Amino acid sequence: MKGYLRECIAHLRELYRPKTVIRRTYCTRNIMETVGYGKIKNSLLLLDESVMHGNIRMQIECLSNLAAYNVGFVDDRIMWSLNCVKDSINEKWLDRKMMVKYIDCLHKFGEVSILRELMPRILHEFYFMPPVDVSRLTRIYAMHFKDSVEFKDLRMKMLGYLNVQWHDIGLDHMLTCVLSCFHIPECLGLARSALKSYVENLETLDVNNIKTLQTILTALRLNRRLVSYSKESFFPAIEEKSLLKTIDFLELSHDWKSRDGVNTVTRICIVLSIALKENMKLELCRLVRMICEYSSNTDSEILTTRSNIYLINAISLVGDNTLQGVKSWLVERIKPHLPMLTSSEIVLLTNCIDEDNDYMFLQHIICLMDELTPKDLVKVMKFYSKYGHASPHFIEKFKDKFCEVWRDMEPKELTCCLNYLVKMNAADRLVLLNSVRYIYDHSIDLGAKDVACLLSAFYKAGFNPSKSVIKILYHLIKRDIHKMELWDLAKCIRFAFLQRNAHHDLFNVLLNDVEKKLELYAPPCVICNLVLSLFNFKNRRFNTILFSAAYETMKYMTHQQLGQILYGFRHSGLSNDNILRKVCHHLIVHNGALDYQESYDALSAVKCGKYDKVIESYSWKHKIASSLQRFLMEGGSIDVNGLKSSEILQCIYSIGNKTRNRETNNTVKQLCSKICKMGSLITPSVARRIMYSLTSYGYKKPKIWKKLTNRVAALTTKSGHKGISKTGLHDLGSHGKQSATIFRRIELGPPHLSGVKVRHKIVT
Repeated sequence: MKGYLRECIAHLRELYRPKTVIRRTYCTRNIMETVGYGKIKNSLLLLDESVMHGNIRMQIECLSNLAAYNVGFVDDRIMWSLNCVKDSINEKWLDRKMMVKYIDCLHKFGEVSILRELMPRILHEFYFMPPVDVSRLTRIYAMHFKDSVEFKDLRMKMLGYLNVQWHDIGLDHMLTCVLSCFHIPECLGLARSALKSYVENLETLDVNNIKTLQTILTALRLNRRLVSYSKESFFPAIEEKSLLKTIDFLELSHDWKSRDGVNTVTRICIVLSIALKENMKLELCRLVRMICEYSSNTDSEILTTRSNIYLINAISLVGDNTLQGVKSWLVERIKPHLPMLTSSEIVLLTNCIDEDNDYMFLQHIICLMDELTPKDLVKVMKFYSKYGHASPHFIEKFKDKFCEVWRDMEPKELTCCLNYLVKMNAADRLVLLNSVRYIYDHSIDLGAKDVACLLSAFYKAGFNPSKSVIKILYHLIKRDIHKMELWDLAKCIRFAFLQRNAHHDLFNVLLNDVEKKLELYAPPCVICNLVLSLFNFKNRRFNTILFSAAYETMKYMTHQQLGQILYGFRHSGLSNDNILRKVCHHLIVHNGALDYQESYDALSAVKCGKYDKVIESYSWKHKIASSLQRFLMEGGSIDVNGLKSSEILQCIYSIGNKTRNRETNNTVKQLCSKICKMGSLITPSVARRIMYSLTSYGYKKPKIWKKLTNRVAALTTKSGHKGISKTGLHDLGSHGKQSATIFRRIELGPPHLSGVKVRHKIVT
């Protein structure tokens, strides 16, 4: 009987899942055993009897008891009773206490439509309710209708109620009401006043009252929203004080050792981990261990699945390796309940799962794909674009879901999804065209950051939209350019630089604003991004401003960023030994962090820039352990007999920029001897490249020269072309034509007449 009842409950939940998006609980075996099958059965029988007799009060009491048992299954008798109460509530007077209980039952059983129908009656009786009922009803309606038109009237009623009852309402109800109505600017002053009152009374909160934990949680959530909205912290020590108060409560009281108490503490953990500070890390780890130790020592499942998810996310945000064992234990507890998780709970897990469990969770995400909201889709795609765990089949599912819901997305959601699809190589023509349609339909709603993300995605996808789209984005940038940060401008200018000939107005507007903001302050990461985005840009005025900003922030750069600055400066057309000296000085500071390849790249960048004197006192020779790398960098001697064929060619290609000396001459002579013995490995294109390197170095020995010219001539005879092909000239570089005409056979005629029939025979 027990097993059959559990299966029925699970089946009913699966059927009911698509109809609601509110928070739901499910009934596990231990919950049923703890509550007792008899109590649930008796409550259902009593509910059935009260429906038959039309007893509204008894129905609400039975529904309230079932909701208090934390049994979230949907039974026909429960649904029938909820509808009966709704139909009878207008005919018979229902007192305030019963009304609040009924609304609480509707909330827990997911009847959102009935909650909407009762909204006018709540507004009519709002001012006559005590604070405890006002805070509870406001919180319920905020969870379901916070972005709807219906909730606006309730917010305005709440503001008037708070202004009148501010000094008489308790701290708990004050925080709850302000948190529920925080979506309007008028609540900012009330939020600061409520949090100020909380900080002043935090030390006096009763550690023997379980409501203290709920007060701490509500205050932390309100403070988090206030910081996110105003971009500044009005109470810097509120998180640390709340954490210490929570630990004191857990150590001094046993009231928290219940399902509701543990769940509240886990929610406190996740809120504190989001706003984590370094001095809070040890205490927060201690709090997590206290909860997990108590849960592992109890027989009943004191931790719900959602509490497990909160703790897993908190451990991931803390980043303490000592808690990895606890995290694995929590993940194992969740696995048996995966089929019962909602889409929002699965999305929460995407931030903290590892590669071992990735495929298992991904399967359930695909099963719940129809339930994913655009916001959930952004979170899931962010995870899988970052780590690249998803297979092409699953990525195709994400792309199809995006093509279904892109019209309902907010601008930020669409731009994020587009960038994630580009990162996963899933942004095909259909995805890009849908993004273009969104720009046409919602251009007035696009902000500065949205435009920057769109242009960045177009740049990465190699997509060039039409001129009308660029014109729309150009006007949006001109409208909001004062709101754009330097990082947003860097995203835009990468696209505009490639299209500067076709859209020169867009490029000039961005370039001028970048110049202004560079003169104020620029983070090192943004400067490096600009250097790489505007690579080989020969505007001397702009490059002077850019590398002057790099010069000022060079002491904060990593060795990789210094290498990027050095690489960009080499191709900027500027000549400034001070910048090079400073780069080399800071590279010496990072010398212990450089590996062989990074040291070689740094030296190559300076060396190719013809700044030999600058690096005389800044050498990383001891870091370049390979003799091959040392020869490629500086020349000199090398054991040619120990080199592979590819390494021999690599060495001979690099001698074009070497200074002639005795050691290098001997090495080049040995390399040429090896090349003469390679035979078929020397293709015509390779031969031309070797000829160019030898010509640049000044080494012209008859034997190697004859071998190379024969290889080039073999191609000419075999292919039937007269002279050297265009491909060959391209391989030779800028001096290709000059090198080609030196070794051109006289019977082929002048190079500019290749392919033209000559009437007069050329006498050799």
